[in-house]
Amino acid sequence: MAFEILEALRAVGYANKNTIFIVNRRLIRPPATKQRIPSINELENILRSSIKRVYTVNAYDDALKLGSIIYENMIILGALYSIVGLNQYIPQNIIEESIKANIRKDVDKNIKAFTMGLRYGNNKESKP
Repeated sequence: MAFEILEALRAVGYANKNTIFIVNRRLIRPPATKQRIPSINELENILRSSIKRVYTVNAYDDALKLGSIIYENMIILGALYSIVGLNQYIPQNIIEESIKANIRKDVDKNIKAFTMGLRYGNNKESKP
């Protein structure tokens, strides 16, 4: 799981043929670099040329729709849950109850963010 695309590229060397990458399509540009940074699409193509199973998530844009980028983590959690099939091991209501028990602020929006992330496991565009 990578919260931004450069983070994913830094992890390529640690991957094997069975590794699944779930990547937020967000680019955080390094502040001190004077080099040209490729576009998100170019970076995604580089990543896909190295890793067989890459799933992209627009968690940043989705979180903004909920009012804050703070919800990116819950969107990515939902994507992880659906993409790797965690529902076989942990029922969705248990995840939602855990969110309710551990998140003190904006519980409903956090659950909504988790639910938004679930669609990435069914979205053909996010799949490899």
